[in-house]
Amino acid sequence: MPFGESMKIGLLNQAGKYLTHGHNSINTSTSELQINQIWEMTQVNTREGKPVVFLKSQEGLNLLVTKEGNVNCGYTESPEHLQGLFLLIVHQNKNWSLKSLSSQKYLESDEENVFCSEEVLSPEHQWTPHLALHAHVVLYHPQSDKYAQTDVNQHRVLVDISTPYLETCGFVLRFRSGKYYLETANHLFLSSESTLEQESSPKTAFAMDLRPGCRARFINQEGLFMYPQGTQNILLPGQKPFSNQEWFVIRRCPPWVSLKSRKHGYLTIFYGKDVKANSQSLTINSVFHYEMDTGTRMVRLSDKESNYLALRKRNIILANGSKNEKETAYKVRWTFGKMYLRACNDAYLSICDTGYVLAKTNTPGQGKMFWNMTNHKTFHSNGQSPGIFYIEIRGKNILTIMTYTGMFLRGDKSGILIGDSDRVTSECLWEF
Repeated sequence: MPFGESMKIGLLNQAGKYLTHGHNSINTSTSELQINQIWEMTQVNTREGKPVVFLKSQEGLNLLVTKEGNVNCGYTESPEHLQGLFLLIVHQNKNWSLKSLSSQKYLESDEENVFCSEEVLSPEHQWTPHLALHAHVVLYHPQSDKYAQTDVNQHRVLVDISTPYLETCGFVLRFRSGKYYLETANHLFLSSESTLEQESSPKTAFAMDLRPGCRARFINQEGLFMYPQGTQNILLPGQKPFSNQEWFVIRRCPPWVSLKSRKHGYLTIFYGKDVKANSQSLTINSVFHYEMDTGTRMVRLSDKESNYLALRKRNIILANGSKNEKETAYKVRWTFGKMYLRACNDAYLSICDTGYVLAKTNTPGQGKMFWNMTNHKTFHSNGQSPGIFYIEIRGKNILTIMTYTGMFLRGDKSGILIGDSDRVTSECLWEF
């Protein structure tokens, strides 16, 4: 793992309480992982073969320990200040201990108090790491330079795809009682025997050996590592993986999108670099990685081979660009859910009669369409006037949508949106 690469974690003590930062104070007063319980861990070097790390709160304050063993939160002149450095020790049960390099004592807690007072390592100094990454992840295997994906036909997980552009490459990483569960895109759970199960159970629970940089290996209930094996690289349990075969890097699932013009069809790559919008069906070549620069708000789109959509001669768009070219950056304008892309020549992307994509339009098209409800309480998205809907916040990142009839919008098990619920049920809750 390159030094300086950080990851977000929560740290649970032996009583199931998280290490929490308040107003320059540290405690273990809650069993819920929220923003004050999330720490950004960064490795700066190694000592005695173990990582040396520092921890920073979401407010930018470092976890500090004085020579006397007092623990607090504050700013330092450098992140690598001795008071903020810890030696990370990983135990056989995959719990962590943090040894302060300032006091040479171990981080521990007593009910709500956090301190460093002991120089001899004991079970009270153990913390369970909880990876605080977004739950929707992909699993990258550095040894093979491949990603894991679910094979729905074999009912297995394979490590065999170079770019995680398919829905089957996404997993939901669930954390319960110190164990991790891998849920596939089709809502099955990876088991300790490598099969996929309908429900989570002790059989689908894994211990995770987590290291800085989101490096991890999964261990089943028999103590075996899960790693790709055989000619198909099936994720199987094994006793003696060789050459770091059991290590994965956990990454947040990247956003892949398809773009469809109002009249012509899906934006699709033909013959390696030609970009046209005349495909009526969604194919592998119609899916693009959506990248946004958080500073400039510029957007880049690339295919599964990391070729970027670029402005070329005669204002044509081709899929032969690289990330560092200015010709691959686009301004985005949103109008009633429609996206308009503006190239570096200040012209908007449009579709010519032959289906090719050009950047030569000075003004965006109209194309305003609205969601409306039918008499059957279902929905269509091509209304000419806006329908009335009411948003109600029901929890952290959770909302409900009420129609103008006073009914709640729900997702039916058949996959249809229906506005017919007179009360809030689990089918009416939406994450945003």
